[in-house]
Amino acid sequence: MAYTNTRAKQSQDGEIGKLADEEMERFRIAVPGSDDDHVAYPDATTERPLGITVDGCEAAEEAVALALLGRGDTKVVKLNGSCTKDDPICPEDPNTDATGKAREIPTTPGAYWLIGFALEDGADEQEIGLDDCRPTLVGAWDPDNRQFAVPAFEGDPTTPLESGLWYDITNDKYRVRNGTALATIQVVED
Repeated sequence: MAYTNTRAKQSQDGEIGKLADEEMERFRIAVPGSDDDHVAYPDATTERPLGITVDGCEAAEEAVALALLGRGDTKVVKLNGSCTKDDPICPEDPNTDATGKAREIPTTPGAYWLIGFALEDGADEQEIGLDDCRPTLVGAWDPDNRQFAVPAFEGDPTTPLESGLWYDITNDKYRVRNGTALATIQVVED
């Protein structure tokens, strides 16, 4: 479904129209773009996902419909890799050639944006149903205990993410962010 303008024109609950900063395929994860009217594929794992493209576009500055995460009905997303029903799903690492696709949250330490849970088993390049949620920063997935670890970052993060507890892999310490400025990080004593 294409939109005729980009001013958040809604055709269904939880969908808006935006301009694309680049060519975008349908069922890909998008983040805020160059300004409030634009969306793009993620350039970094720290970028919070905004929604999933519904129709895609062929060039920059064209309109694209976006299904907002955490609102509306079940979403459809394209996979990179495979997943099992009920697995947690996050955006693929933007440093791969699969930018904008989704993947199962890894079991390796890191910080990942949870965007929902798979409604079915899926294979590489398949479009699957996603029981979406408001994007939430989580750590590695433990499938045996069905829980997330504390989000882990390599060294100190260079950009603020969210307040809360996180694990600094480089210095092997837990830290607390009490605000949005990097200077507010404090070491938590064991």
